[in-house]
Amino acid sequence: MKNRLKEGSLIVFDKGANTTDNLKIIQKAEMEYLTAMKLNTSDDKIIEKYDLERAELIDSSSSDLL
Repeated sequence: MKNRLKEGSLIVFDKGANTTDNLKIIQKAEMEYLTAMKLNTSDDKIIEKYDLERAELIDSSSSDLL
């Protein structure tokens, strides 16, 4: 795949492809990547405590993302 990408390309993949082996391959090839982390049960506990009433807008220029 690396041969088909332009220099400086950013690889974007989903949580399912976010494995230790894939990250090692990408890093060894000195490529940049963007992905999401898989959630686990400890993340569920944090999410349960999230209170929308106390949410705070940090950057108004990105308010269209909310």
